Amino acid sequence: MKTNIILLILAVFIVSLFITLNVFFQQNYQSEMAEQFNRQQLLIAKSVAKNIESHMDHIQEETLSFVRLLADRGLDSRNMEEFVNDAFAEAREEISINLKIIDNQGRLKYSSSGESLTDRDAVFFREAQKIETGRVKFVDLSLESKKIVMLTPIGRSSERKGILIVDVMLHTISQKFLAAIREGTKGHAWMMDGKGTLLYHPTQPQMVGKNIYAADKTCFQCHESFDVEKRILQSEDIGFSAYIAPYGEDKIIAFSKAKVADTTWIVCVTIPYSEVTFSIRKSMKLHSLLVIFIFIATVASAFGIVVMNRQRIKAQERTRHLETQRQLEKEIVQTKDYLENILESTESKIMVLDRDMKIRTLNSAQERFCKQKKEDIIGISFFDVFPFSSESDRSKFAEYMRTCLDGTSNRVSDYEYIRGQERLHINININPLILHGEVSGIIISSNDVTEEVNLKEVLRDYAARLEELVKERTDELISEKEKLNAIVETVGAGIFLIDEQSNVTWVNRTLRQWLGKEEGQPVSLHDIYGEHDLQRAIIDNRILQEVIHHEFGRKGGFFQFTANTLVGPDGRMQTLVLVQDITDMKKMEEQMMHSEKVSALARISAGVAHEIGNPLTSISSYVQILREMEHDDFTKESLDTIAK
Repeated sequence: MKTNIILLILAVFIVSLFITLNVFFQQNYQSEMAEQFNRQQLLIAKSVAKNIESHMDHIQEETLSFVRLLADRGLDSRNMEEFVNDAFAEAREEISINLKIIDNQGRLKYSSSGESLTDRDAVFFREAQKIETGRVKFVDLSLESKKIVMLTPIGRSSERKGILIVDVMLHTISQKFLAAIREGTKGHAWMMDGKGTLLYHPTQPQMVGKNIYAADKTCFQCHESFDVEKRILQSEDIGFSAYIAPYGEDKIIAFSKAKVADTTWIVCVTIPYSEVTFSIRKSMKLHSLLVIFIFIATVASAFGIVVMNRQRIKAQERTRHLETQRQLEKEIVQTKDYLENILESTESKIMVLDRDMKIRTLNSAQERFCKQKKEDIIGISFFDVFPFSSESDRSKFAEYMRTCLDGTSNRVSDYEYIRGQERLHINININPLILHGEVSGIIISSNDVTEEVNLKEVLRDYAARLEELVKERTDELISEKEKLNAIVETVGAGIFLIDEQSNVTWVNRTLRQWLGKEEGQPVSLHDIYGEHDLQRAIIDNRILQEVIHHEFGRKGGFFQFTANTLVGPDGRMQTLVLVQDITDMKKMEEQMMHSEKVSALARISAGVAHEIGNPLTSISSYVQILREMEHDDFTKESLDTIAK
């Protein structure tokens, strides 16, 4: 028991010591942070003061440049307004500046505010006569008129044409450089001159124009004293300090002095001390709570160990469950990648819409078809992306989408539209996207069937052309068939067909006339051949051509039979037999044979005569030769006898 009490007292002591040290360090840190923050404010004040100095110097330079231009131009009032606006536009930007131009006779030549000459202007005119050319004199009227007046003569060297009076309004300078400065929620910037006169204050505008050395009761409503401000007036160019307001709110202040000609303006930036240290005080509270929490956590840690030990088994089971869940998530990711790879590799164009018809995803084929980047399409309405051919098509697709959201699938076949110079045809399938039993969107898949449609059109044209050709060919065949039938029917020879069963399937008109058969009467092989062996030879395909003497009923004589085997349209074998009447030819052959015999006998006789004539000619030749020789009378008589 005592041990527990000692441990408890020790724990309380340690916690108390920690809290005390924490408070000490927090207060010390607050002071350091306030000083650091004040240094930052000093940079702001210094920057603003420098900007004011630079801007006033710039206005002075612009004034001198304007005076030189004015000296060259002259003080003629014509187009003076336009000249001033062009030459002095940059200096008057964001700063309210009034100009007055007075010639050497004291006459007003120009006034930007439209104000006429005043008594003070007459004073300024006399003072300006004393200023050297190219010099500017500043007149501080911040207490009276809340402005700075700049006087400068117009002219070059000793030649003077008049004077220029420039009024710079202080409130516009304050608005440009001081009004925008905000530190925290209550921090702000204000300004006074080197004599202690307040020139600008955003929270106390009614105090502007009052001097800290001539403060009245109203001035002490927000200040206990002006010691800090007086020290600022007496200090160097920059610095920072702190003061306490009557309502007890400490403030920190940083200041910087700006030199404007013979005048000094002091820019001050101030913020409540509480705003600077608010975060630290809040942090201190959190630290205190943290200490208490640590103490409680230390006490509870023992109990926590037991609880943790009990939870260890559950944690292991949870770990196994998480491992299983991670494995499932991995499989889901793999499945997702697998499906995405399938979608990306297919040539079908696929996009998914939500119930508002906004595009949620699409594959690369659809991206190429739309000719836009996927990032530019996602989130856009389907009706702003899909190239409809007409408003009626848009209305039809809107109806398809509406019915699809009710769970009905739709298909649009051979949808045609024109994209640029291309005429495309696509088949579109519109199906509901069902998740957890509800329609959560629409899946639109499409395929480009332009080539198929074009091929069908080509085939259709080809079929039409082929049909025309078939018709033409059929007409030609019919014509040729009619010609052939006319030839076959009128030819002077007999023609008939025999099938595989030795039946006569067709006979021409000539053969029917020979047989004495009318059209329509059956004709058999027996009618044609009778008992002649030629019938069996033709049936057995043993002859192809034969000449016989035959009697065809009404006609007899010599006939030549010519048989040819044919394959019918049904693939069966047929025999075509041509029967030609060659009786006259046969008679002519016999006559020719007789003529040839007589001719042969004549040739033989001529040959014999020739054979006999040749020796006689030789003998006659020799006799003539011998007669020319000298012989006796007996020999001459004998040669004459032989010659005869």
